[in-house]
Amino acid sequence: MMWTPKASRSVIAAVILGVALCPACRAQPAPSAGAEQGGAGPPAAAYVPLYGSRTGAARDAGGSLRGDFQRALDAGTLPEAASRWREFLTRHSPPGREFEDNMHASYAQAARYELMRIYYLLGKTEEGDALLRELDPVGWFK
Repeated sequence: MMWTPKASRSVIAAVILGVALCPACRAQPAPSAGAEQGGAGPPAAAYVPLYGSRTGAARDAGGSLRGDFQRALDAGTLPEAASRWREFLTRHSPPGREFEDNMHASYAQAARYELMRIYYLLGKTEEGDALLRELDPVGWFK
């Protein structure tokens, strides 16, 4: 088969369709409104953090940067994870982003990305998009 622009578009379309339909690529379903409010309905989707936590690693004390990060990673459901990441960012994101060191800045940045991801998994696209604009990874909004 000769490679043509039309064939190239077909291959690209097939790849995009395959990724969209791939069960392993799909986000976890968002919980129903009833489940979030304690009413009848399916249980909230389980939270599986992108960054994960090291199994067997020692846990730091709560109130510390690492301890609060680990606590957020240990959330059981997506709504609980969103709450814990917001709490982490409230406590560990100083005004003007004047972090103590690069480690502190890295934890805060990772928390923002994780919270953005959770918003998307929960179907809260407006909140996720607002956080993505704030993160501005390519500098388009600066």
